[in-house]
Amino acid sequence: MKFLSKCELLEKTVTADGVREVAVLGIASFRTEPRRMHVGRHSLRAMRDIASQMKKCGVVCFAAPDVKDFYVKEGFYVCGKHGEKFILASFPAVITTTEEW
Repeated sequence: MKFLSKCELLEKTVTADGVREVAVLGIASFRTEPRRMHVGRHSLRAMRDIASQMKKCGVVCFAAPDVKDFYVKEGFYVCGKHGEKFILASFPAVITTTEEW
């Protein structure tokens, strides 16, 4: 059986809690196959490890409502909304950003 995990991480700066700017890794795209085989779980852990090694505050992503619960189940926090998408992060904060990546 083949497993695939593909993601694009971008170095970004976001505003956390309305007062401080923090450096994060932003998930620009993320895909795994097959689904429901814990490939995504392991990929998110690897992304967190990469962020830590790069001295970033954590990982941030924008998620449609139908995948929000996956990120929450894997320990991400719902930190706000940007349009119709949820802003999720690997650390607790209220996050605002002027762009979506």
